[in-house]
Amino acid sequence: MASWSPGGKWIAALSDYKSFKLLLLDASNVSRTRELGSGGDGLYWSPDSRFLLLYKDELSCGPSESYSIEILDIETGERTVPKSSHCAISGGLGGWVSSGIASLQ
Repeated sequence: MASWSPGGKWIAALSDYKSFKLLLLDASNVSRTRELGSGGDGLYWSPDSRFLLLYKDELSCGPSESYSIEILDIETGERTVPKSSHCAISGGLGGWVSSGIASLQ
């Protein structure tokens, strides 16, 4: 699994389906830039190419096919798990929503 950043500078790729090791590649020469820890079931870039949205299979969710979301800052490697997503995602496709749309609630 791999995903190009919207700006075209990066490729995020999982090394294989067994280890789910996440790699960040320089798209200009496809060299390995660095490892970003474990990946997930989805790789979705933010529109500004600064973050990756990852679907993480949560063993703590029990027998159901539930996921949590992790937001990965590719510059710092810091990961954030929105509390409202813990074991609350049930498959499907992911993506980013602008703050203007999200604030319409």
